[in-house]
Amino acid sequence: MQKLRLAKDSGGKKSHKNYLLSCRMFCGECGSVFERRLNRKTGRVVWVFQRHDERAADCPIDRIAELEIYEAFVRIYNKLWQNAKVVLKPALKQLANLSEAMLRDNPAMLEINKAIADMAEQEYKFNKLQAVGLLNGDACIAKTRSINVKLLELRAKRRQLLENEEIEDLSEMLRQTNKELAMGPENLTEFDENIFNTLVKKITVEANNRLKFRLYGGIELPEEI
Repeated sequence: MQKLRLAKDSGGKKSHKNYLLSCRMFCGECGSVFERRLNRKTGRVVWVFQRHDERAADCPIDRIAELEIYEAFVRIYNKLWQNAKVVLKPALKQLANLSEAMLRDNPAMLEINKAIADMAEQEYKFNKLQAVGLLNGDACIAKTRSINVKLLELRAKRRQLLENEEIEDLSEMLRQTNKELAMGPENLTEFDENIFNTLVKKITVEANNRLKFRLYGGIELPEEI
């Protein structure tokens, strides 16, 4: 797998309509935000940074076809799903260890962390049972809703004890990413807007043939196009 790091609809005119990639794509060279362009004759959609036509000589990054971006995400998703155990779990463990080191002598925090882990495990089991048809959908929703309420309460208490809320924010986003992958398809064969929305925070166009997807939680994944 490639190296990972934790870490408008118009015919040439600007459009103020929001699209899936709006405010998500940035030029890695000049930092400009990309916007959508549609060729009305061919129907081809591309993304290009603002004012590229006027400043093309100032930046080597050219237009990127929307279809290529979507295809790159499908490949990223499949790589991440297959390697979640060696990517997400270690990252979560590192954050948990950091948090624990900061609060090692705080028994209240240790108790809250244990309760959160138990609740999260219950939610995962209920979702798996529902996914394979062993638990009624309404029953699963009721149970997971109850668990989520308790999780919110526990995490709010933990926030009050944490000196560094950024650690908790990153951990929560990584947990959500891990959850979305666990419930998603093993092999994504075509672009899925909902999955994209839940996973991708930002896309940096590093070169005309290379994108970098930044997921919620800070993980960055490069992909050739």
